[in-house]
Amino acid sequence: MPLITFPYLMTTLSMFFVGMFAFCFLMGAFILFVFNQFSNLKTKLKEAKENISLFWDKRLETVETLQSLAGQIDEALAKDARLFVEMSRGSHPSDDVPGQGLSDVQPEQVLQKILQRMRSHELNSQLRNALDLMERTETELNGSRRYYNALVREHNIKVNSFPSALVAILFRFTEMEFINTSKDDSHEGN
Repeated sequence: MPLITFPYLMTTLSMFFVGMFAFCFLMGAFILFVFNQFSNLKTKLKEAKENISLFWDKRLETVETLQSLAGQIDEALAKDARLFVEMSRGSHPSDDVPGQGLSDVQPEQVLQKILQRMRSHELNSQLRNALDLMERTETELNGSRRYYNALVREHNIKVNSFPSALVAILFRFTEMEFINTSKDDSHEGN
């Protein structure tokens, strides 16, 4: 049996070290690739969460505007109701129904005048605009929440699936929680 020669041993060892270098290079590239995916997801999640926060603040401002408008409308209605009571008693001059004296004013006419004023009132236009803004804000908020939850789902899949789970363990990436603010989309967290 021939002895292993020195050149054969050197060739074998060099091929082994080249193979190990290639393996380590590929593993490093894989780890870097997966880590980059996790980092990109974290950045997108942060941006999505900031969008949710912005839309939430916009929603709160709209709610405050709606409450203010509701108070102004209540005041206008109370004023018109007092006018209606006074006119129906005949104790207020009837400027709203021209050409008629106090005794000729019918409560139905006064009520119709009040309803016309309510329909044409500037506050109603502001209220409609605020309600439209609220609807758009709710739509944007729900869209941002769904996008965030999709990113969380993608992140959690990467954390729990092989081989990216090895990188997740190495760099301590953990599962994230879904945001559930809507009754109809509560299944997203499951």
